Amino acid sequence: MRRDPAPSPSTARNSVRPCTWRCRDGSWSSLSQREEGNGMNAAGTAVPSTELVGFKGARVGALGRWLSGGAAVVLLLLATTFPLWQAKLNAPQYPGGLDMIAYGDRVTGDVSEINLLNHYIGMKPLKWNEIPERALWTPGLIAALIAAAVASISRNKLVRRILCTMLWLFPIGVILDIQFRLYQYGHDLDEEAALRVPKFTIWVFGPTKVWNFSTWAWPGIGLIFLLGAAAIVTFGPGIARRIQKGRATSATMAALLLLGVMAAPAMAQEVPHDHDAMIDSEAGPAPIKDAPEKEPEYRNAIHLDVDPSDDLQLVLADIPAGSHVVLAPGIYRGSFKITHPMTLVGERATLDGEGASSVLTISADDVHIEGLAVRNSAPGPVGSPAGIAVRGDDISLSDASVNDSYLGISVEGADGVRIEDSTVTGRGGGGLGDTEHAVSGSRARGTRADMAEGRGDGISLVNSKNVLVAGSSVIKTRDGVYLSFAKNVMLDGNVIADGRYGLHSMYSENLTVASNRVSDNVAGMVMMYGGEMLVIDNHVVDNTSASTGFGLLVKDVATLEAAKNVIEGNRVGIHVEGPPGGTPEGQRFVLNTVALNGVGVAVFPSAIATFSGNSFVENYVQVVPFGGKTAPRVSWVEMGAGNYWSNYRGFDEDDDGLGDTTHRESGLTSRMLDENPGLYALLGSPALGLATSSHERWAPSGVGIEDPLPLIEPHSPQVPALQETSDKSGAALWISLVVFGLAMIALIGGARPRGSVLRGRKLVDEIA
Repeated sequence: MRRDPAPSPSTARNSVRPCTWRCRDGSWSSLSQREEGNGMNAAGTAVPSTELVGFKGARVGALGRWLSGGAAVVLLLLATTFPLWQAKLNAPQYPGGLDMIAYGDRVTGDVSEINLLNHYIGMKPLKWNEIPERALWTPGLIAALIAAAVASISRNKLVRRILCTMLWLFPIGVILDIQFRLYQYGHDLDEEAALRVPKFTIWVFGPTKVWNFSTWAWPGIGLIFLLGAAAIVTFGPGIARRIQKGRATSATMAALLLLGVMAAPAMAQEVPHDHDAMIDSEAGPAPIKDAPEKEPEYRNAIHLDVDPSDDLQLVLADIPAGSHVVLAPGIYRGSFKITHPMTLVGERATLDGEGASSVLTISADDVHIEGLAVRNSAPGPVGSPAGIAVRGDDISLSDASVNDSYLGISVEGADGVRIEDSTVTGRGGGGLGDTEHAVSGSRARGTRADMAEGRGDGISLVNSKNVLVAGSSVIKTRDGVYLSFAKNVMLDGNVIADGRYGLHSMYSENLTVASNRVSDNVAGMVMMYGGEMLVIDNHVVDNTSASTGFGLLVKDVATLEAAKNVIEGNRVGIHVEGPPGGTPEGQRFVLNTVALNGVGVAVFPSAIATFSGNSFVENYVQVVPFGGKTAPRVSWVEMGAGNYWSNYRGFDEDDDGLGDTTHRESGLTSRMLDENPGLYALLGSPALGLATSSHERWAPSGVGIEDPLPLIEPHSPQVPALQETSDKSGAALWISLVVFGLAMIALIGGARPRGSVLRGRKLVDEIA
């Protein structure tokens, strides 16, 4: 600016000396030096405040850009060490959930387990090395660092806007790429997978539920740092200018907003622990809902240690809700009731019911039992006494042991029950009984005692839903696990043995039976009525009763899918009836190994089922179509493939993995067994084997079943006994040949031609 002509004397004498200045743009302004606080230059001439303000604003703007750029660079570097995206998969087989953590250059967590679960529904495995975008992470990060640095020193608005746009595109591109991959994985499904589910999309953030599995995904701290870097470079200089101009309110709001964005990951990571409660439990078997927050109700909760000399029932009745009770080792005698929420921990403590009614009855909601031994209920069956009777919702039993009780664990009319790592030992019978719950990882084992011994079910689930039984053991029971009118039940990884029925389901829906071992029962798994059942990855072995002896019996079940099970050494491997009026897709048996059974598969005329990819190996009789010559509504081919038959005599000339001739299982032997059940005693005998071979060769067409596309090699899980036999067969053959050869050498070498020598000498004497 330049100074205007000098003011008048009167004005100069005024205490407030107004000045008029011409600005560089030619405009005029009149300011008060006192009001605006003008400075002086080195020559003593007044410097207008507008120049001071402009100079200070320029310095503040540059400082804001430098600080913003530096902070952005730091955040970008930190983003390389923190996750960009995280997800938790909750599956009935894994009550604790499975984690996937994605960084810019790798994926960690339970990737192999997630790939195994996804394999069942046909999803491709996640292989980081096969994702092409992974190569863009390092160049993208370097470009973002350069953009942040250049933006911190550039004063050109257009350049800064371009660089800020680049910084925003980096994290947004990461989000869109993850969402694209999740969409692709959910839509590119293998049509030949063991389980068929509709195509789906897993959302990059928030909850997603697919069948029995639920996923919760949230942004990682690294992604928040990328977004924070872009936000700081974009809005940092503006915030600095607002602070310099005294507009602290706007700057404060912007800072709080940025702070909230930075704190979001910590809040998001807490959500998965409670997200089950947000998912509809009626949609299918699912883990039990977490207990809702009840701190106001439990504000009087206490921790209490109890000794066997104390009156435990009085303690349980009077203690405040939500309290934590620890029982010292010892025996607590009597019948006990829990009527309000609490946690009861037994450190080798035993509740002894002394033969009077149920030992422990839980009628309250939100009760947790851990490490408790229970024994000696009333003998039953009157009143159906149990070791532990569950009548409330949101109940968890872990590391519990129930012995010498009519019913082991009885769950009736409950919602949200979890039974884990527990053992039930009956009085020679009984096991687990429940109507609408899930059982996982449990072991049920028992002897074939009769009702006179007071055998009840091990775990009984009646009119209940959303139940998980995992890692438990049931010994010497009637039915190992009994379900009646149950919904959303999962039995996962249990061992059930030596009872009547290992698993007995009546009118139950949404039942998942996975990774269980069911052995040495009168019958293995008996599924009757109801629907929407999944039986997968179980080992059903040595259920050989002459009266039943079924490995898997399916009767009038609306929808059932059995996949990747090993059914071995039973009287009848798979028995199928009905359902009346069912659809052809109602029963699917895929990739099962049915081996070393008396009868591999028994189907009734009412059976509606599809068998494909199964391996029928060395069953005495592979298939029995009861009540008729054929099974008209049973298909032995699906999606261009049949089954593997160990007695198939065809060939594969075109080397496509499928037999070039139809495999036929004769129905004449089946008819003999149907009309004369006593012939089951001859299974495996030479007589019945000869009859079966003759019928296979000479049976007329239209009798038995036909598989037009038999598999040349098995694709289902291998039976360990068969694998061991196969491994040893070659060695046994060579040993037999060596022994036979040595025997022949010894026989020839040790033979003496005594008779021939004598006859020769006699002939010589006669000639002489």
